[in-house]
Amino acid sequence: LKAQPLWALALEFQVEPDPEMFGRMMVYLGTLWMERRPDPAPGTRYQLASCVVNLTGTSRSHPASASFVWPGPDKVQVILDVREVFLAEESARDTLAGIASGVYDRALLPWIPLMDGGSEAAAITRWVELATAEGDERTRAGLGYHALVFAEKSADPGAWRKALEGW
Repeated sequence: LKAQPLWALALEFQVEPDPEMFGRMMVYLGTLWMERRPDPAPGTRYQLASCVVNLTGTSRSHPASASFVWPGPDKVQVILDVREVFLAEESARDTLAGIASGVYDRALLPWIPLMDGGSEAAAITRWVELATAEGDERTRAGLGYHALVFAEKSADPGAWRKALEGW
């Protein structure tokens, strides 16, 4: 049985896409590669991956990925392919359906306001139904609190404030 390589993931959440993200992610990954090791054996390193979750913006915004190829036959290059998620391009309706069916956890509920269709009345109503089903009062309160925080960057913050008034 061959041992699988160990991976380290650099993950960043950002309110809006940042044109400096490529450089910052290169620093994160370089520091991670230099300072963290899976064990003390010489030469062991983690395999590296990176992900950026953009709370606003779209895939047409500033990309975190870039590729630089040195001119000439040597094929010297630097490539960073970052997995980018843009919540504005995720479907609130599909995510809510996934939460309702148990495919996704209720922990995703606070992100719904930022998703495509997340401020529509039907989505907010479904959100309230799913969040209300949370049995733990403290967790339920946290879902509402965090949804309101993220709703400030949504398409209609007022709709969320009204729906969760007194939550």
